[in-house]
This record gives sequence, structure tokens and C-alpha cells, in this order.
Amino acid sequence: MEQTDLANGESLEYFIKYNKVPAEWKIFDAKLGKINQKGIIVIQIAHTAVEKFENPMGEEESRYTSSIVKKFWEISKRNADIILFGKYERTKSKAGTENVDAAIKRILFTQFRDAFQAKNRFGMIPYFEVPSVPSEMWNTLWNEIYRNIPRD
Repeated sequence: MEQTDLANGESLEYFIKYNKVPAEWKIFDAKLGKINQKGIIVIQIAHTAVEKFENPMGEEESRYTSSIVKKFWEISKRNADIILFGKYERTKSKAGTENVDAAIKRILFTQFRDAFQAKNRFGMIPYFEVPSVPSEMWNTLWNEIYRNIPRD
């Protein structure tokens, strides 16, 4: 069996500190690529972080990005068919003297914007609402993905 970077005793912190990608991540990404080549859609889920970036056409800006270590994310992002950005939209209503959440919408964005990273290779609509119930959320997501995939 092949000895990999982490198996050889290097710590994950070493790779983060020196902005390198361990062999394990490259192997993981290559395996996901092979799965994807078989026509299987791979979904990775990650939390977000806010990142500052230099805008060559204007002022420095911030954007939501994956909280995965930057070097690891660059590899994953390049090979991904879909990157979605999700957010909540709250509608406020007054109950007595207090503002309360009247409704919470969950929105998934499928296309890049200055404020966040998103993309899709399936021609999906720019954004869509998903239900709060997890099983219904996944069904909605798959329906949006398959809406634009040619079928045999």
C-alpha cells in the first residue's frame, strides 16, 4: 500500500501552515473524479467562511467561500460540477412590540455572484427555494439538477 503524507507522520497543521495539499486529499479528489466520470453526481457539503479578496477593478471586497482549507478547496472547486450557496431569508412581522420571524425561506444559489462562490454545469436557474423539511429539501435539489440533464 502506498505511503501517503499523513501516514508518513506529517500533521494536517503542517500542510495548512505551509499551504500544501497532502497526498490523501489529492487521492480523495481523484477518486471523486472517477466516480463523476461514471455519471454519478458527487455532492460535498461544507460550511462557509468570509474571505477578503483584492478586486482588480475596484475596492477590496469580502465574499462567502468554503471553510475547507483554501488549497484543498481550490482543487475541489475546480473539479466540481455544482457549487451551491445557501442562505436564509427571514420575513419579519410585528407581534406586540417585538419583531419576530414570520417566515424563513431557504434559498440555494447556483451561479457566481460577487458576494459568494457558486456554479453549475447543468444550466440550472440562478436560484431556487427549498423546503425546511430535509427529505423535501433533497428532493427539490435533485429535481432542479435533473431538470436540465438530458435523459436517454
